[in-house]
Amino acid sequence: MMLPRIRKPSNASAAKRAYLHGTGKLGVPDGILLKPGSLTADERTLMQQHVQIGFDLVKGIPFFADAAEIILTHHERHDGSGYPRGLKGEEILLGARIFAVADSFDAITSDRPYRRASPFDAGRETIRREAGRLFDPQIVSLFLGIPAETWSRIARDQRQMAALPSRLRQDNAILRPGASFIP
Repeated sequence: MMLPRIRKPSNASAAKRAYLHGTGKLGVPDGILLKPGSLTADERTLMQQHVQIGFDLVKGIPFFADAAEIILTHHERHDGSGYPRGLKGEEILLGARIFAVADSFDAITSDRPYRRASPFDAGRETIRREAGRLFDPQIVSLFLGIPAETWSRIARDQRQMAALPSRLRQDNAILRPGASFIP
């Protein structure tokens, strides 16, 4: 399966800068971000504004310009049911389609205030099941084609990091070669 090539910026990759995707959550009240139960319709509307807030924060910074669109569109869905613009299929930037799968997998396999993390296999199954509805089927196919030994290594690293105290995890991110820490 051939996907279009993504232009690779010369100074750093957009994928690393896409870690800023949650920057807009600075504008969302903690009561919503940390709520242990379901969000109300009004709370969901406020939460959905984080993509526009994040986009607005970084769009004028040249170093982050190519990541700004990923920040804005990573909650768009393949079937057009996402936000903020209701984009569908290939209307969604390729980088945002890729990031949507990775970000969703991370959300599924990480503890949240409203639920415990699911195992990697369950996360992979959820991503597979949502191909064509939430996610680009080609991206999902490539994602699911990642070898089992790679998933085992990722799971082991994630467990090791989760076992560290939070401050030590932050310090360790600074020291790890290839870490995506942005000072």
